[in-house]
Amino acid sequence: MSTAKTRVEPVQTQLRGEILSGVVVPGSKLPLAEIAGRLQASVGVVREALIRLTSEGLVVAEPQLGFRVAAVSEKDLHELIDTRLVVECEAFRSAIAHGSVDWESDVIGAYHRLHRIERDSEGERNKDAWVSAHRAFHETLLAGCPNRRLVAVAMSLRDAAELYRSASVTVMTAEDEARRDAEHIALRDAATARDLVRGPELLGEHIRMTARYFDGIA
Repeated sequence: MSTAKTRVEPVQTQLRGEILSGVVVPGSKLPLAEIAGRLQASVGVVREALIRLTSEGLVVAEPQLGFRVAAVSEKDLHELIDTRLVVECEAFRSAIAHGSVDWESDVIGAYHRLHRIERDSEGERNKDAWVSAHRAFHETLLAGCPNRRLVAVAMSLRDAAELYRSASVTVMTAEDEARRDAEHIALRDAATARDLVRGPELLGEHIRMTARYFDGIA
């Protein structure tokens, strides 16, 4: 791994976490010098990290104005959902068809880690850990798919949609959170049961979940 890549990745990870956890809100500016000082990195490293985040759909580069967190809108949300229903559900179907026994174990483990964080979480203290575990669970669901490009596109779309998921969490009730956990359990079980029909259907229902709460945050 090159030295430049080693320097950029921690900054990229930190900024992604801040965006996805809602610490930096959609539409807000991302001043290079301020971020560089706060993260003790060079401006060049911060710029490269932000450029990478634009490819994930989390950051927008504006000529002469710099970078800002991508804004959210109802139209963009539904376009994301429609695209994810095609790409992510197909990647999951392929994972169910081709994933190994080790993949099944990884899915069970990823769900267990996510559930433990949800169970042990107190307020906002573990929000970053939950965001990371939630992403890891969904990435693991797709990891059995042998088409790496398909998985990469699916995860890129999913990262872009995380802006909406993060906002929707603020209006979710305890009942909503229980339903979300039940959906995760169903996805885990469909993966390990190798259910090629029900698995993608369940994921489609889960993907649509964020849209249920958008009216509450718009």
